Amino acid sequence: TGIFGKWHLTANADGAYTNLKQEAAAYYGFDVTSKAPAVPNEQNTGDKAVTRLTDEAIAFMTGSREEPFFCYLPHHSIHN
Repeated sequence: TGIFGKWHLTANADGAYTNLKQEAAAYYGFDVTSKAPAVPNEQNTGDKAVTRLTDEAIAFMTGSREEPFFCYLPHHSIHN
């Protein structure tokens, strides 16, 4: 299972709005999470991380295509 994109379910050491930390992924039922934003407020600037998050999700799906998988990708841009 993989999650890429916004994460509204924690605001603590496990993660915040922008992502669930990889070290907390298994606790929430995920094997893979998106990388932490390298750019501050990335979700509010430019393409709102659409390209980066989509690329990460595609890489996950490509690497998982030999077995069933679940990929969850909620983009930040939905709020525009």
